[in-house]
Amino acid sequence: MEKPTPISVPELCGLIVESLDRKDLVRCVRVCKLWNATFLPFIWRSIKAGENDWPLDLWALEKHRHHVQEVLFNDLHGSQIEILSMELPNVLCLEIITNNVPTEFVEKKPRLIQLAMNDASPMDPIAFWKAVAGLQHLRHLDFVFMEVQKDVIERFWDICERLDTIRLYLTGVAAAPDKSKTLSQVKTLDISMLRGVTSMGCLALFSQCPNLTTMRWNGHSPLFPKATLLSSTVEATWPSLEALDLSTISDRDLSEILKGMRTVKELRARNSDFRDLSFEALRRHLPELQILCIKESREKNGFPAKVISEVLATCTKLRILNGTFVDAEAFLKDERPWVCNNSLTTLSLGFKFEGTCPRNTQPYIFERLSELFSLESLDISGPSHGLCLRLPRGLARLATLKRLRTLNFSETMQRIDVREAKWMLSHWTMLESVVGRLSYYEDRDEELLPRLRVLAETDDLEDSDTD
Repeated sequence: MEKPTPISVPELCGLIVESLDRKDLVRCVRVCKLWNATFLPFIWRSIKAGENDWPLDLWALEKHRHHVQEVLFNDLHGSQIEILSMELPNVLCLEIITNNVPTEFVEKKPRLIQLAMNDASPMDPIAFWKAVAGLQHLRHLDFVFMEVQKDVIERFWDICERLDTIRLYLTGVAAAPDKSKTLSQVKTLDISMLRGVTSMGCLALFSQCPNLTTMRWNGHSPLFPKATLLSSTVEATWPSLEALDLSTISDRDLSEILKGMRTVKELRARNSDFRDLSFEALRRHLPELQILCIKESREKNGFPAKVISEVLATCTKLRILNGTFVDAEAFLKDERPWVCNNSLTTLSLGFKFEGTCPRNTQPYIFERLSELFSLESLDISGPSHGLCLRLPRGLARLATLKRLRTLNFSETMQRIDVREAKWMLSHWTMLESVVGRLSYYEDRDEELLPRLRVLAETDDLEDSDTD
């Protein structure tokens, strides 16, 4: 029996491939026959075909088409459309961003699971939707800037009956589905700026999906008719609902919906009034909460520190926390340990200080943040008098954030010099993006990682030990 190698174990091989780009994979297939057989499918697994990606090696595509699983067609025309209408038997995901879409784009992809179309128009709408109806494995439909006309609208809703996920963004439909139709297979319904259907019609559409686990809505009108959603109605209509994403919702309406949900794993309340009533209704769900996003809340004075503190001290499964900003002094009064150290990967929370940031307060905030050693994304943007990312202020305490990939401190006043640049690059080795301003003399935020690398190569440490 041959001794297993890392590339012979699918799980390990997948992890290896995640860290390789296309050029690395091309080098890998040239090593030996085993590596060629192992890594070649990953080269052809996903292809992009657009004006900027042309010319595509069509001979190679024809030879390796059985490896292709994901395809993006972007702004194709003429012979390009004709050539790429070839049969790709194992394609699972197809994204189309082009006009005059031929029916063959979907007709020759029998295993298609996910279809995404962005500002695309079928060449023959009736034939196109007939072909989509024939895709027996189709489960996800994602439409952006699309129009579903009257002559195909009935077939469109018939197709939706067997889908798991429907996303309609800035899309127009000729009519809502017949009220007698039940979309019992739909688990996720995401509606944003849907044209052709009133707000009450949107509510009716949601109600026709009794097995929803995820509800997302964002509309033209000031308020979705959420006042009609009493807690008893929510529980009876969507007993499996566990993820909610709503915009422009009042504190009272949101609390009623949360009361009716048996479990809340994800909550996003954009441009909404998430206050005492909503949090009280959410409190019993905290042990199961995984995502809480309230960054665009209408709360102009920031988010209550007691809420953020309780979430961090209670939610053992929390993965993402996006808040507005909190009063730093009030936030530090709660000394309870945080229980999401192993799970929290994304934190977006600004810290507001009265006047300049006190020297004795900053190190303690850095100390608390250092406990979140699973963080991959940290966003402390917000009030100009926020956290100061300098070593004399306690930045070194964040050395525990070994997995950090993105850092955002937009709109905050900083004074980052050579020493901070060198420290960040040596301790956060996985950094992919840093957004903000190096100095308070700069008037706009920008991607700073290239500048940090240049700065770190200099030896000028002038004024690095003082504020």
